[in-house]
Amino acid sequence: MIDNEAELNGDDADDAIENAATVDGADTQEQEFTPPDGMEAELYEKGALSADKVKERIEALKSEVQSAKTNEANMRKKLSTKGTVPEKVEDYGEYTPDEAYKEYYENEDYKEGLEANLKAIDKLAFDNGMTKDQCKAIKDAFNKLIVENGIVEDKATIEARNQEYIKAEMEKLGRDAVQVITKNVEFVKNDNRFNENEKEFLLNMMDTGGAVAVTIVNKMRLGHGGEFAGDNIIPASGSSGGIPSDTDLAREYYNSETSSARRAEIIKQRIEAGRTGKLPQPDKI
Repeated sequence: MIDNEAELNGDDADDAIENAATVDGADTQEQEFTPPDGMEAELYEKGALSADKVKERIEALKSEVQSAKTNEANMRKKLSTKGTVPEKVEDYGEYTPDEAYKEYYENEDYKEGLEANLKAIDKLAFDNGMTKDQCKAIKDAFNKLIVENGIVEDKATIEARNQEYIKAEMEKLGRDAVQVITKNVEFVKNDNRFNENEKEFLLNMMDTGGAVAVTIVNKMRLGHGGEFAGDNIIPASGSSGGIPSDTDLAREYYNSETSSARRAEIIKQRIEAGRTGKLPQPDKI
């Protein structure tokens, strides 16, 4: 009698095993999963976001943040053995410079800028866990740096430099420099065609612009004559001729008792003195 389940031998057995393996592999192989950009693959399970794994990751991040805070606190505590580390940047307190540097902090031209730099140093010190003593040392070094590099100057140095500048500008204006400047100032202040803002601008221009600015205002007086002259027109250079101011000459010129000959003489004197503009009008004297 022949058995229905025949035993496989040789090549037939090998083929049967290979076919069975192929089928099993097709049934059990899982498709490879790629998480979205910016997401960690460890947060997924069988292609789906795992709530448990996300929770674990959040807890791990919290632990890292807490560790960082603990490390910062420990560092501040360690540094505190060498001085006081403030809890906040404002606690560094007011800074008092050494006596040699106090004048710079009292100078109105420097005060605002220096205070801004001190605040920046406070923030730098706080961000780096420095003590109050360490912060003060930086400020002391800062003072030395700005003085040695000429960023700030003492009053004596500033005054000496200003005097040198004034001397050079006065020489450019010539021998009548003082008279020109004085009369320019009077002209600007007294001429009612300039409003207050314009007067302030012109005076400041002469104060800071040197000989060039003074000459510009002087040309306004000389060139416009009666229109803008005001009092005492003086040439920018050379002699004033030793004659009275244009205001005084105008008063005499327009006086009803002044003769025609004297009026002609006044005109001649002004021309010889270099005063080519018109005399001030009667309503301006």
